[in-house]
Amino acid sequence: MKLKTILGYAFIAFLLFFVIKDPAGAAHVINNIGNFLSSLARGFSAFFTSL
Repeated sequence: MKLKTILGYAFIAFLLFFVIKDPAGAAHVINNIGNFLSSLARGFSAFFTSL
């Protein structure tokens, strides 16, 4: 097996463990990532609008 495949499976296993162990925490992390991406998009939009 390739290292990339093994790391991919390990990452998926870690995500599943995290969701099973602390579903509220996992949801909070996903929410924070979404808020960050939204804020980032608003920032880029404001920057390009001001040009």
